Amino acid sequence: MLEQAVVEKIIEKRKSGDLVLLKKLRPDACGHCNGKILCGVKENFTFRAINHSSSVLKEGDLVKYLLPNISVIKLSFMVYSIPLLVFLVIILMFSWLYPNHELFSVLIGVIAMFLSFFLIGWFDRKNKSSDRRLPKIQEIINR
Repeated sequence: MLEQAVVEKIIEKRKSGDLVLLKKLRPDACGHCNGKILCGVKENFTFRAINHSSSVLKEGDLVKYLLPNISVIKLSFMVYSIPLLVFLVIILMFSWLYPNHELFSVLIGVIAMFLSFFLIGWFDRKNKSSDRRLPKIQEIINR
C-alpha cells in the first residue's frame, strides 16, 4: 500500500539508499471534538524510511512510500503468547516441585512472565535497525 509523506530531514547517506526522516501528514485525522486529548490520533508524526527511488531527495519533497510486509499474527504470538506460555510453564513446574507453596509459584511465574516480555522488547529494539523493517520510498510526487 503506497502512502504519502513529506521529507523532513536526511539522516544518513548509504550505498543502498539514503536514510531519511519522513513526516506523515494526516489532514483527515480527527481533532475537532473535545475528546481529541484522549483518543490518541495524531495529525502528523515522523518516522524513518529508506530511499529506494532513483531520485535525490531534498527536505520538503512529497514522496510515496511502501510499508514493509510484516506478519501481524507472528508479532502478536511473540508479544502475547510467549510470556503467557512462560507464565503457565513456570507455575506448573513450581507447583509440581513445591505443592504446598502456590503463592510462591504464582509470584515466580509473574516475575518470569515480565522478564520474558522485557526480553522480547529488548530483542526487538536490538534488531530494529534492520533495513528490511523500514518503509521504502518509491517515488517523488513533487518538489
